[in-house]
Amino acid sequence: MRRFLLCRALVCATTLLILPGCGYFGQVPSAPIQSTMGQSATGQPSSTDSVQAPKSTRTPDAPSSLPTAETQPQKNVSDPAQPDPDKPQRAASTGVHSGTGYVLSADIYRAESVEFVPHTGTGKYASYLAMNIPFAPTERLRENLENTFNVSLKHRGEAHVTVVTPPEFERLSSNISIQQINLIAATHIQQHSFKIECLGESKTILNGEIARTFFLVISSDDLVVLRKQIALAYHISGGEVPAFLNDYSPHITIGFTHRDLHSSDGVIKNSLSCIESVTTHQGLKK
Repeated sequence: MRRFLLCRALVCATTLLILPGCGYFGQVPSAPIQSTMGQSATGQPSSTDSVQAPKSTRTPDAPSSLPTAETQPQKNVSDPAQPDPDKPQRAASTGVHSGTGYVLSADIYRAESVEFVPHTGTGKYASYLAMNIPFAPTERLRENLENTFNVSLKHRGEAHVTVVTPPEFERLSSNISIQQINLIAATHIQQHSFKIECLGESKTILNGEIARTFFLVISSDDLVVLRKQIALAYHISGGEVPAFLNDYSPHITIGFTHRDLHSSDGVIKNSLSCIESVTTHQGLKK
């Protein structure tokens, strides 16, 4: 009997198992053993139906500094770079608004394809210097402006860029003739380059009504140089300095509701009057 008890004690000590009826060196355990299925060794249900994960002793991490959906900056729906869904978008075509501006035929730049036209009238303001421009691209633009703005626009049946205005020539005429000016310009004026900057519009009140004029604002280093050559000829002939009193604002008039408007009407025809962008495309019809 002593040998049996000694062997049993050795088995319990070796396996470290608390077996029913074994205990520690033969002591009977005083409490039931819990099973992994949520039941006690006596078959009674435990206080939970599922297996519980062990609780971690790790301390909580610091809050993440990455932005959440609530903290991420939201896109500004009024961003001007984004198309406005409430603004009607018109299809692109020659002279038609494309949604981001007007598209013209690149033939408008082919001034060398048309002849220089002298303006040498005898009446006041009948003499001036102008670079002749192909008319067809501007005509199509005028027709589409009439539809877009619901206006009827008058025009001269031709297109040009004024280089010396009639009032400017009145000042120059005391020392230089329009024929002399034409001689300076005629050989190369139609080859001068220019760039269309935008579509411009100017308004004023005439006889109680709103008068409007539409034009293409342009820039041209070549035409600025030509004006300097004319000013030099004027100075050599004894003319006062400066030859030109006003800043040069080259443009191509497209059409007007009443009459063409000028600086004497208090309007400007430079980049400050831009209302729409203009691009050109070689493949478009005139």
